[in-house]
Amino acid sequence: MADTAPEPLPFADEPVLSTLAEYWSRLRRGRRMPQRAEISPFEIPKPILPFLIIAEFIEGSPSVRFRLVGTEMVEHFGFDFTGRTTAEVASGSYREYLEGLFQMVRESGEPTYSESAFQWDRGGILGTRRLMLPLATAELEPGQVLIGQVWPEDSRADRGPATAKVIPTALMDRNFHRKVRLPPAPDDR
Repeated sequence: MADTAPEPLPFADEPVLSTLAEYWSRLRRGRRMPQRAEISPFEIPKPILPFLIIAEFIEGSPSVRFRLVGTEMVEHFGFDFTGRTTAEVASGSYREYLEGLFQMVRESGEPTYSESAFQWDRGGILGTRRLMLPLATAELEPGQVLIGQVWPEDSRADRGPATAKVIPTALMDRNFHRKVRLPPAPDDR
């Protein structure tokens, strides 16, 4: 039987997001998701660091707390929101949309990709693409999210409605295992 190419990832054309996805996939070593303790700023490819966020779920709340915010994120948003929650930095339908994305990651335990355009306080409408990757707690459940977010040059308001899509881990595997030979997963039980 012929080896067929995997379905392309919806962010394959975006170097920051595809590099982040490959890094996360390599750390998984066949597991559902890597643990937060495995994320090292010294091992993350340097060009993508400014575009990263790490957020943690707050028990009993739809809000998340931003634990790490990259410099590119601070520049785009106009302030450093490290240590703040979604309730403190977003409002209205945008907050609902963001928290809905985080819930998708929390409930599925799978990567989630989104594209959206939103009214920007600092002038006009801005388009963004984000990849949200779950990070496991000691109990191996989603506890934090590693996020890459970019603002493409061709961001336009006419890109259509906001979209969000869970990316099955198996699709990530089919795309990245061809590039990186991953060792077998240790028995996590």
